[in-house]
This record gives sequence, C-alpha cells and structure tokens, in this order.
Amino acid sequence: MSKTKGKCVFNEKLREKYPYLEKAQSANTVFCKKCSSVFSIAGGGNSDISRHVNTAKHKAALKAASASKPIPSHFRVNDEKSAMEGVWAYHTINANQSFQSSECAAKIFKTCFKMENFSCSRTKCQVIVTGVFEPYAKQMLKNELEQCHYVSIYTDASNHGSIKIFTVLVRYFLPRVGICVKVLDISSKPGETSLIISDLIQTAICEFGLEKKVVAFCGDNAKVNFGGITRGGENNVFHRLQVTFPHLIGIGCTAHIVHNALKKACDVIPFDVEHIIVKIYAHFYLYTVRTEALKAFCDEADVEYKKLLGYAKTRFLALGPAIKRILQLFDALKIYFTKLPKGERVVKEFFNNAESKFWLLFVQEQVHN
Repeated sequence: MSKTKGKCVFNEKLREKYPYLEKAQSANTVFCKKCSSVFSIAGGGNSDISRHVNTAKHKAALKAASASKPIPSHFRVNDEKSAMEGVWAYHTINANQSFQSSECAAKIFKTCFKMENFSCSRTKCQVIVTGVFEPYAKQMLKNELEQCHYVSIYTDASNHGSIKIFTVLVRYFLPRVGICVKVLDISSKPGETSLIISDLIQTAICEFGLEKKVVAFCGDNAKVNFGGITRGGENNVFHRLQVTFPHLIGIGCTAHIVHNALKKACDVIPFDVEHIIVKIYAHFYLYTVRTEALKAFCDEADVEYKKLLGYAKTRFLALGPAIKRILQLFDALKIYFTKLPKGERVVKEFFNNAESKFWLLFVQEQVHN
C-alpha cells in the first residue's frame, strides 16, 4: 500500500479492487459512487474502505440500487398517459403539496374527468419526481456548472419538528444569464457539528465536480461555521474546508451583521423597542375581547384595523414589519392603552411619551435601509 508522509493514498491497486471508488479532493480521500460519500483512507487504507463498505448508509444504497428498476421500464417515451402523470407530478411539487394528496386527486380525475387510465397516486408521483425530475434537474445544473469558472458554496440548517434539514446552495455566474443560485443538495442529518456539515458540503462539491472551482464559503456567523468573531480554532466548518481548499474565502452572513448592528444601535433609544413591540402584540394575542375593543378605537380614530404582527428576538430584521403595523394603528393603540384602567404600565408610559412615534419611525427607517 503506497503512502505519502505516513498516510495511505488511493492507488491503482485499490481502484481495480473497488471500481466504484475514485479519488476525491486529495490522494488521502475517496468518493464512493454507490452512496455519494466522501471519506478518508489516510489512517488505514484498505481497512478504511472495508469499514465504509460495512456502514449502514453504503448497504442501504446497494439495497436500493438492486431493488429499483431502470426508469424506461416504468415509463414509455411520448406516451400520453406518461405525459399526464408527469404534468401532475410537476404540479404537486411546484405547488408544494404532499405526495399524499395525489391519492385523492387520482380518484377524482378518474371519476370526474373519465380518465380511467390515470394512475398517478402517492407512490408513483414520488417515483416520477425522484426518479425522473431530480436526475434531469441535476444534469441540467451540471451542464451549467461546467460552463462557469468559479463558484461559491452556501449552507444553512432549519428544523422541521425533530428533523434537521441541511441545504447546500451554489452561486455562480453565466455570461448570458447572470448570477444564478441553485440547490446542490438537501438532506437531513442527525446533528449540526462542523464535521457533519463539512462532510455534507464536500460530498456535494465532489458530486458536481466543483473541486477546482470553489472559491468561497458562505454561512451564518455561528461558531460552528467560522469559529467565532476571530475565526480561530480548528473545530469549525471553514477550517475543515480550508484543509482541502487552502485558498477558500470565508463570507459571513450580511443579514446577521446588519442584525447585530441595528440591535446595538437601538440600545441608545430611551425605551426598549423590542420589549414594547412584544408587549403590545402579547396583549392582544389570543384575546378576542381586547381585539374587538381595539377595532372600535380604530373606527373612532378613522384607522383601518389590521392584525398586529408578532416578533421573534432571534431575528432582529423581523422587527421592521411589526413596527410598520404598529405605526399604522398608532392613534388607535394610543387611545386604547390611555383608556385602559389598569395593567401594561410600560406600554402606557410609551404612548404617553410625545417622542415615541418619532423613535419608532426612526427605527423603521433604519431597518428598511
């Protein structure tokens, strides 16, 4: 087994033994075509590959490949039925509907429109999307990426209940199209560690052949991505990617930077604008009697009633729409809280201050800009 500076490398002997493997970003890492994984063989070489072959992900990929049939065996080209089913499958994902909704729709089509040969229920609809549209969309993206010289990689995570979803985006420029942002990968992962995220990004880069084109990594300014404000340490995504891509540029999220700047700027205002917005919203939230009383004051102040908007402190930029709505109802809200017999002392003091509206207008303008 050949070695470089004490580390095992992927050589011709291993390539012949494992034809579904190919060298990844460096001689010490390989890319598995079966399960689309990137892993290192620096420590054990052949033994590292054996461990990968026995992983649950690799075995599941082999099982899925053996169980699935080629797409042409399911669909006939230029067939009217296939065209109708394809149109419905596209409508389902374009309208962001669940595949489960196709169960009922297929029966409706058969009954109401006498389409006896239509049979695009949940399972078939899902197969069309994942087996036809997805490969086609990936191939189109690969063709576009072959034309560009440099790309930037973006990533972020979101929670859907107990499931954590990771999205990897690519940003690139085409002369006749302009700047494009497309999805490279969407997958769920068991955690949000720097190792999990960096492996996910490198797998997507390898799959689309972008190893020599990646120039920048963009993510929010969390420690897991950049190691903090000083960008120090080794246990972060940016450092792990720089090991493979030494000239990589790190780009923090500008929205978070503006978020923090505005949050600090509002500290000089005579009142806590975030606290006031939350208190006003919470006063009417789920209280029908209070809402109806506010509607009456809106009529008195000749103001059109609109539902107050909530605000989450973790996203300061969401403050803008909430402030705008309060300014629209300001006169009615002032009458309501002024006449309120008891409670909400902080909010009452806010509306009794002649400068409050001007401060809200100032904050709204800063958020908007």
